[in-house]
Amino acid sequence: MDWLDPETWKVLAALAEHWQKIAVAIVTIGGALGIVLKWGLAPIRWLAAKFRAPRAREPSPDGRPLRFVLNDRQSFWGQASSGDLLAS
Repeated sequence: MDWLDPETWKVLAALAEHWQKIAVAIVTIGGALGIVLKWGLAPIRWLAAKFRAPRAREPSPDGRPLRFVLNDRQSFWGQASSGDLLAS
């Protein structure tokens, strides 16, 4: 067998080229799977929310939106204390 003959190495070069393509595919698929496992579906949901139309809000049972009303008679201010001791 002549080790310096280029015809001797053509079969090995073709086999190495096929294995190189297989290795690149494994790395690509493994990387995509790793991203999905690390971040979950959050990026996909975020991207879908950018294109999705906003949903209409359901009205409250009495037809009014939620409101907060401040009632001064039920609120109070004072110094912080722990038992009989006042905090300074």
